[in-house]
Amino acid sequence: MKDDKTIVAGLIMDTDLKTIESEKYIQNAIDIMRNKNTEYLIVMNEKEFKGIFRYKQLLYTMNKNLSKTKINKITLLKPPIIPKDTSFENIAYEMYRHNIKNIPVGDTTIEGIISEKDMLSIAIQKGFLKNKKVIDFITAEPICLNDSDTIGKAESIMRENDISRLPVIDSDDKLIGLVESKDIITKKIEQNLEQGVIKSKSENNSMTATTYTPNEVANSEINIKSIMNTQIVTTDIYDDVENCFKNAKNLNITTIIAVDSENIPLGLIAPKDIIQYIASFVETEQILYQISGINKLDLDEFEIEKIHNIIKDTIMKISKQCEVNSFTIHIKEYKKQGENTKYTLRCKTDTYLGLFRTKTFGWDVLDITSNLLKNLEKNILTKKGYMRDTAHKKKRDNKHINNN
Repeated sequence: MKDDKTIVAGLIMDTDLKTIESEKYIQNAIDIMRNKNTEYLIVMNEKEFKGIFRYKQLLYTMNKNLSKTKINKITLLKPPIIPKDTSFENIAYEMYRHNIKNIPVGDTTIEGIISEKDMLSIAIQKGFLKNKKVIDFITAEPICLNDSDTIGKAESIMRENDISRLPVIDSDDKLIGLVESKDIITKKIEQNLEQGVIKSKSENNSMTATTYTPNEVANSEINIKSIMNTQIVTTDIYDDVENCFKNAKNLNITTIIAVDSENIPLGLIAPKDIIQYIASFVETEQILYQISGINKLDLDEFEIEKIHNIIKDTIMKISKQCEVNSFTIHIKEYKKQGENTKYTLRCKTDTYLGLFRTKTFGWDVLDITSNLLKNLEKNILTKKGYMRDTAHKKKRDNKHINNN
């Protein structure tokens, strides 16, 4: 990887900021995003930065009356504002650590913003991905949708796993398309046509878009094939990843799907995987890990710090048993009962022993975090013991054969 200290945030940020005031309604945000063809808005309260609003957040708010729900009544992503002299590697580090697709830039106020697409473009232009293969980046064993599944199922999977895209396969497990969260949101907005039409005007007062009254729409049973993208970029796991992304960029596509000789999905590569790779070059004593969903919860600083410490301790223990390549955990509020909150936790850990997935739920976020990671550690130790015993047995069998 090239070590180019001249690539800093101030030089690659987009200064054409798309903003909205926090007192505006969610429907206003949808109108602006459709008119300006953007997937995000910077939310401000006069001069105070309140967070970033993205299409994906509509997955959690489409059951509200969006024309009467103000933006300041929903939970926003609020990433840190990074200085303009932040290095390329450290931009990636902050984006990966906070699980964000856009990060604001500025020394005193927000002067620009950097997206995953910007980072991917720079990585390609500057040769950061030179001689790297697809297999170096893929998220293996992707969750897939069947072509008979519905939008409702896709939406549920995306919420539960905090993901934005899902491959679609046919009855023979062959890849036929890809669905992203934006596709679902767009369909939901269009389905609101029956509720009444609101026509939106652009800044020069010319008619450029039509959106719809955002009452809840019962469209969960719509077949996934009606919204999936069939223009997809597939590749072999040993292909050159830089060339793959160049081809994808020409088609305005950011996700690559690795398939086998029978077109069965083996894994995905999205911009966040490249972000993780670049972030790994930041010198730190800790293994890079990611927590998503934690900023959406009503937790105090002690609880958040304690969760981080539990994770760090677990990673240290696991790393003594095997090499840890990546560690991600997603925390979600499941339901409320009085003043109590029930949480669900999902963890994905990639090690040289293989990929481990664990999940749990409960009322005490600290207890279930601790229990989840204890189970993860137990699973890894069990797998290591099994592999050791299998190796010993194979060695004994070979020795027995040689003696005979």
